[in-house]
Amino acid sequence: MVFQKIYTRIDAVLQQHRFQHLIRQSKYRHQLSELPSGLLPHWQRSAKNEFTGIPSDAVFFIQAAEGLMMFFDCVRRSEHACGLPSKAADSIWHAWLSLPQSDFKAQTVERFCRQHFGREIPHVEATQMESDMSAALAATLLQLRRIAGKDPLSHFAPDLFTLDQRLKMPRGYSYQMQGGRIGWQNMSLLGKGTGTTFYPSSFEPAQLMALGLITAPMLELHQRKQAEQAAQQGGSCGSSCGMQTSSCDSGSDGGGDGGSCGSGCGGGCS
Repeated sequence: MVFQKIYTRIDAVLQQHRFQHLIRQSKYRHQLSELPSGLLPHWQRSAKNEFTGIPSDAVFFIQAAEGLMMFFDCVRRSEHACGLPSKAADSIWHAWLSLPQSDFKAQTVERFCRQHFGREIPHVEATQMESDMSAALAATLLQLRRIAGKDPLSHFAPDLFTLDQRLKMPRGYSYQMQGGRIGWQNMSLLGKGTGTTFYPSSFEPAQLMALGLITAPMLELHQRKQAEQAAQQGGSCGSSCGMQTSSCDSGSDGGGDGGSCGSGCGGGCS
């Protein structure tokens, strides 16, 4: 019993040190340091009721909160509706929206977003999005690549898209690059990718142009680069060969769409 108490105290100290370290190292450290003081304990109490099996430690919380800041940053820069590809980040948003008035009078989500991201960022459930969630996720993908200084049509998988996988989020979304394409799997209650890997058609370059997310010259340049790479490789098969995969539109094949919630507020919102 004594050793158990000592271990618990040591673990709590280590958790707090890592919690503070993650804030200091984050690009969004200023925003994270100004989260409502009551948000963490409220999330620890409430998130498990909506997101079965979700961890309740402070380290998971702060990494998920950083993901939410990434999404807010993406929405404020985008001219298109954006979709959130992480249930871990969404768990923070939901907890924040349900905070008791006494805990967040001075720091509502709306006021926080106006202060740190220049505008209100409304939470919209996937079923209530005016645009298709797959298209909204594509807008998020390209905008996050731009924020990271990458080519929008590169093979770069932004941190927000890999967040659930890295945190082993129960029943989250496992995004990964395979053979130059970004796809996703549903995650099990144990936080592992399982079943078919879906490749949304909205992520394909031609569809990105059709959605107005890239221009015709961007598509032509990308296609030339792809043709040159294919010629150099002699048409060899990429790493996706032999995998169980499926190209999908929103909701096809029973696989969902790879996103939980979103925001219809693009770059033109006031």
